[in-house]
Amino acid sequence: MIESVLAVALVAVAIIVGIALFLWLRQPDTAAKVEHRLFESNSHSDCDDSLDPEFRQRLVQAIKTSPDGFDFHLFVSQTGVDLGIANQVAEEVYRSYFYLSNADGIINKKERCTLDALARLLLIPDERLQLIEKEQ
Repeated sequence: MIESVLAVALVAVAIIVGIALFLWLRQPDTAAKVEHRLFESNSHSDCDDSLDPEFRQRLVQAIKTSPDGFDFHLFVSQTGVDLGIANQVAEEVYRSYFYLSNADGIINKKERCTLDALARLLLIPDERLQLIEKEQ
């Protein structure tokens, strides 16, 4: 009898912990935290160190400060960075945000809107986006 009660109690505790964890991960400010980690952090563990880190930092800062007036091609031409490298860095920035957004296994509506906007700003073609998002 005591074993049955203990088993039921353990199951109940496991369910409560699972629900609490789920609710914690789905807090409305999760997207804001992810965005802060991407745009405020200078160290990105999943970055390709062979790409231009200074250009990456300038790119993220330019998007952050004026997302409505950001022109990727103009920005690249003003920085003098090779377009091929710039495109790789743009994909890496998107990839970083995607991984952070998908850390809980779910991309919510706000995160998807941010990802879509970021892809448009960085001029990443749909077929590249699909490949990036399937990498995980």
